[in-house]
Amino acid sequence: MSCRFSIIVPTFERAALVRRCLQALARLDYPREDFEVIVVDDGSAVPLADLIPSRFDGLAVAILRIPNAGPGAARNAGARHASGRLLAFTDDDCMPQPSWLRMLENCAERNSGRLIGGRTINALRSNLWSTTSQVVCDMVYDFYNADPESPRFFASNNMAIPADLFAAIGGFLGEIFRVASEDRELCDRWRHAGHALAYAPDAIVEHAHELGLRSFCEQHFRYGRGAMRYHRIRARRGSGRFRQDAFFYLQLPRLLRRASQGLSWRQTAVIVPRLLLWQICNIAGYVYECWRALRSDLARESRTVIREILSELVSLYSRRMIGTTRCFLHRLITRMYVARMENAWKRRRKGRPHRLPRALIVSLTSYPPRFGSLYLTLKSLLLQTVAPDRLILWIAHDDRRQLPQSVVELEGAGVEIRYCEDLRAYKKIIPTRAEHPDAFIVTADDDLYYWPTWLEEMVDAYRGDDRVVICHWANRVRVGDDGKPLPYMQWEASDDLSTSELNFPGGLAGIFYPPGVLHRDVQRSDLFMTLCPNADDVWLYWMTRLNGGMAKKLATRRRFHTWPESQEFALWHDNVNLGLNDKYIARMNETYRLFEVRHA
Repeated sequence: MSCRFSIIVPTFERAALVRRCLQALARLDYPREDFEVIVVDDGSAVPLADLIPSRFDGLAVAILRIPNAGPGAARNAGARHASGRLLAFTDDDCMPQPSWLRMLENCAERNSGRLIGGRTINALRSNLWSTTSQVVCDMVYDFYNADPESPRFFASNNMAIPADLFAAIGGFLGEIFRVASEDRELCDRWRHAGHALAYAPDAIVEHAHELGLRSFCEQHFRYGRGAMRYHRIRARRGSGRFRQDAFFYLQLPRLLRRASQGLSWRQTAVIVPRLLLWQICNIAGYVYECWRALRSDLARESRTVIREILSELVSLYSRRMIGTTRCFLHRLITRMYVARMENAWKRRRKGRPHRLPRALIVSLTSYPPRFGSLYLTLKSLLLQTVAPDRLILWIAHDDRRQLPQSVVELEGAGVEIRYCEDLRAYKKIIPTRAEHPDAFIVTADDDLYYWPTWLEEMVDAYRGDDRVVICHWANRVRVGDDGKPLPYMQWEASDDLSTSELNFPGGLAGIFYPPGVLHRDVQRSDLFMTLCPNADDVWLYWMTRLNGGMAKKLATRRRFHTWPESQEFALWHDNVNLGLNDKYIARMNETYRLFEVRHA
């Protein structure tokens, strides 16, 4: 008799943990007739059936026993025995929350045929080894699932998958991945077969894996071994290269900041050295597995993979050294800019009036990770040689209390601080345009030093044509033979100083919008938060073009200077490096048909 879900729990020599997991499963707020529980005993010395009854807290439990073959093989055995249309995997040291199955079901109904992954949280907050391991997991999820609509990896302790598709791709490669990484390989093979993944953040499992120094080191040593096997299999399959994973290490500082946001500074201070140990153990496991592979029948294949990895590591190290040097010079230049700006601030005078026919408003937004250096940007905007009629800073209501005094005190110097709903980067223009539809609006970013003539140069470039957007920096849209835009990474910085439909203005250096230049849909948050929620530049380019507008790039030869550490949370990391811009551009073109497809 079939049911909706088959919950599969592999275990080995951990009967006490299985009992705790089953207690959590017995509390699921899901109809009992719609799910079954299968516990797979992976060859424990004492058979689990002798320790766990077949009816536990009123919950029917099927207990299978197989010769010890690892968790992947145990899950496959459970899947063969299952009658559910969806397989839900968790581990014996996990405690799914009561709404777990309901949340997985809701996500599966919205995303038919996808592999569903939930969110795992640490149940042992007082155990710093377990907390460190959870921080590692959070960083991995943050990196591989940066695009919530196209995630790439979920751990097998909180995963649901259609039973028929699981069988079709062959399940877990249990024998090869006895040590670890079987879930990583499954997700990669799943995507390589043309299937997609979906994230269900409300499907929560509490992970209670008690770790100490030794068990922490052993766990991440195994993960390192599993990673080497994963890269070898993936290279053979042709589904990816090590370079894609190497980029994870370049982003570690940013990922660590995000993953440790819920921790106290004391916990963070203790966890950072443990993260170093994590890397040592991981690398040791990787090297050990390389050594074993080179001594086996897979030596030739392993040498190819190892050569690629060493090449990428050398490249990674070189980029890191270059990055360190650039960071030092960047901080030195920042000090020069700040000193120059503070001197100008002491003797500042209001800029001359503009000669535009309507009001001129400079509008920007910010959020807590950028609040530390926000006052520097605001001061540079207040020191412009041409004064705007208003300088408006938009802050989300929830962020109001986090504004530092260095920003608040600038209200007396000419900054208007306003509060609105959180529209992400769109806050820089949407609220201002709603209140002042007939004004000239210049958008600015919150992480840049704006030189004194920045605004004057854009105002002087205005020639009375309200269909021309003016910017200091732009990319040139490249169009393929089929009439569609080429990938964003193939666009180049525009050197064309003429007005052009293919000039794509970059918001970083500021954009001058005459009144009426944007299409009537520009204010529709239901559209822009769906089509391109994190790419306001894409949305505003389309809104300009749809209204018959074009962009003029100024002959700016300056290097744009961002404040140190402000780029740790920049949108371009994901939009450019993870290809999200291409996804947003494709959606916009499907909706508005700006670039018509040409058929051969």
